Amino acid sequence: MPALRARIIALRAKFLDAQLAAERNDPLTFVPDIDNLAAFRLLAHAEFEDYLETKAREGLTSIE
Repeated sequence: MPALRARIIALRAKFLDAQLAAERNDPLTFVPDIDNLAAFRLLAHAEFEDYLETKAREGLTSIE
């Protein structure tokens, strides 16, 4: 779980932090970068999926 948390934090820093800061600084005229938001969602989803698949594989290995 710490690796997943670290990866999500890194993705947030790369794709969301600048967006959030820009929105806070100028909320009335802020225009989001849709590509950055989509990239974060896609990569975060992939990280969660990988984490769950790894846990499932570990569980199956321990059963065998």
